[in-house]
Amino acid sequence: MIKSVGQCLRLFGLAWMAVSVGACSTPQGASSIEPLSNVRLQVQRALTEHALHNFGRGKDGYAPQAGLLYYDHRFFGTTQYGGTGGNGTIFELRSTGVTRTLYSFGKSPDGAEPVASLVELKGALYGTTEYGGANRTGSVFSISPDGKYSELYSFGSGGDGANPAASLTALGGALYGTTMNGGKYGEGTVYKVTLSNTGGAMETVLHSFGFGSDGAYPASGMIPLHNVLYGTTSGGGGPKSESHGTVFRVRPDGSEAVLYPFDCVHGSAPLAAVVVMNATLYGTTSQGGEACSAGSGDGTVFALSSGTEEHVVHPFAGGTADGDDPVAALIGWRGKLYGTTYTGGVYGGGTVFSVTPGGDEVPLHPFGNGTDGNHPAGAVVHVGKAFYGTTSGGGLYGGGIVYKLTF
Repeated sequence: MIKSVGQCLRLFGLAWMAVSVGACSTPQGASSIEPLSNVRLQVQRALTEHALHNFGRGKDGYAPQAGLLYYDHRFFGTTQYGGTGGNGTIFELRSTGVTRTLYSFGKSPDGAEPVASLVELKGALYGTTEYGGANRTGSVFSISPDGKYSELYSFGSGGDGANPAASLTALGGALYGTTMNGGKYGEGTVYKVTLSNTGGAMETVLHSFGFGSDGAYPASGMIPLHNVLYGTTSGGGGPKSESHGTVFRVRPDGSEAVLYPFDCVHGSAPLAAVVVMNATLYGTTSQGGEACSAGSGDGTVFALSSGTEEHVVHPFAGGTADGDDPVAALIGWRGKLYGTTYTGGVYGGGTVFSVTPGGDEVPLHPFGNGTDGNHPAGAVVHVGKAFYGTTSGGGLYGGGIVYKLTF
């Protein structure tokens, strides 16, 4: 069983499967998905793409798995590998394409292999590393926009969590996050980081996954809504043969509830955070869909409304037009949802797509053509009249790119 986002993305075909895709029964009260023949897949409408930066040359890092943070008229991001220390980097990018490395991971007891996006709180940037730290099971760090770095917390002490693969969430002046492993039952945690005025931090485990029909192995960050945090787990949620992941909520006091357990036909193994649009939660599953009975399925876009009512907005079909294996979160803009698929599309290197709440899905850009990037693992960011994002591979040097898509 794979319990690492880094390992998951390295093995993508998707050979990931942190859970079995055996039974495909529909939970009571859940709506069945629309047959693929009725899904309105529109013809591809290409956007103009421009590579702002090509990773993999020199010490700038390579294989960015996370999306970008836009702050103070600049983009900030991470690469999983490379840099002067070999364990990844934090970089800054101007809209003109000028890039500089703010920090290279690799110093002991430094964190290693960041795979999550950065977040901003009170002018500082915060993030996580999946490995490294004092116990080699991940860390929480801060960095100023001018490059002043501080290691805040190392995971792996006692019943603590381990291997944070998700972005942090700011709520009420504190930071909240998830770990894929560790905790009381070994299947991940929700944690809180309280920041001190002196630059230190205290970590508290709010919830340990893996008890009963609870979720397991959360790979995604969480979103705040009315002082409650919502997230997904990549596994758990039912008997081991039906552990396809969950959507959950957790309050700042640590009380947690599973809102929806996936069943393969409605999606399986969600690796990304949910997003709210028009009082409905939307998200992606990296596997599952109507093809799950014949295999793992190519993933879905799903909607969760009225607390626990879930339906599939779009089941991905792979092939040459539609993408498959969405591992990144969606964003909402002008009544539509926008996202990426890790594979599929015309060239097999993934896509950027749009989808309406009614299920009209349009592949907007296919990756993998020549020196184009391929395999986007992070979400797109909308700034002005363009989308920005990263690919984990491809480009001039094979180490991925930062791209800009204009309408």
